[in-house]
Amino acid sequence: MITAITNFPKVNYNRPTYQQMSYTSKIQPKYDSVSFTSKNLLKLPPEEISKIVKDAIRKENFLGSGRFGEVYKIPKTDYCIKILKNNWIYTTFGKWTTEIDCADKANHILAKAENGSTIMKYIKGKSLFEYAEREFLTDLPDSTYIKLLKQISDAERLGLAFDYAPANVIYDAEKETLTAIDFYRPGFGFDLYPFTQVFLALESKNTGYQNLIINKKLAGRLMNIALDEYTKTGKSEFKFDDADVIRFVQRFGYNYSTSLPPQYKFLKQKFIDIIELKKAQRRGEDVEIELAGIIKHAKSLVRQVLTDVSVIAEALHKTPFPDFLRFSP
Repeated sequence: MITAITNFPKVNYNRPTYQQMSYTSKIQPKYDSVSFTSKNLLKLPPEEISKIVKDAIRKENFLGSGRFGEVYKIPKTDYCIKILKNNWIYTTFGKWTTEIDCADKANHILAKAENGSTIMKYIKGKSLFEYAEREFLTDLPDSTYIKLLKQISDAERLGLAFDYAPANVIYDAEKETLTAIDFYRPGFGFDLYPFTQVFLALESKNTGYQNLIINKKLAGRLMNIALDEYTKTGKSEFKFDDADVIRFVQRFGYNYSTSLPPQYKFLKQKFIDIIELKKAQRRGEDVEIELAGIIKHAKSLVRQVLTDVSVIAEALHKTPFPDFLRFSP
């Protein structure tokens, strides 16, 4: 049995994290009873959906907040409700529709209300914003990263850009999955750089040698995925192009220059060489043996410079602690 609030008290957020909530009203809400199952929620009449949704907008169901909305889990369902931030008129949802477009599907939306609220698929897990330490990310299988890259690429084909923030990536520890949850339609043309965007969403912004090591290992994982793509002759599972790869490699080197050993400049050159050889291969030139050798050498450099913890630690202790410079894709 689910109850629905008909008189909802005002909620205040403890900015800037929006993670703390408190009631500022002593009004006791009245409740109407509505029974339903997870499978038939969206098939209910609009007024019953609204009652169930209103009941879900409580402190204990709060999942998180972004720039424009606040999200609550709808108890006993596989859904959640997103309402516009600073909109306290929860009682007026208006009509609901399950007729959604491709952009809505990319954002996991299943139904929309007239007041801008949306019912979305509930994605199990926590946002990366909630993890101070992210070492577990470096142990995930390549398939986890590739699925995230593919999700961003698929959205781009619909004209959607990813809001690459830790709060917009959900990690499911049980299934070892990463899911992007916030895409928007930019008001201008944009270039997609999945590798750069994924790294910005996953990297730790906290200072300290341990977090720096984690960020280097993350970069190494992404570079190895790129190198694996260069060994393939078929179509990639996600949008993969040379501009994205070299942009990521060069900008990572720039941002972390004070903590990287001299070998990193050789790694950058290897990527440039690989890109030139791939262009020659696409023209029909026989460069397969040379290409395989350079890719193998590049992977060795990635291991030495980015993923071998002992080498990284030694390099860090020989250099000043770097400034963390955030770069845009």
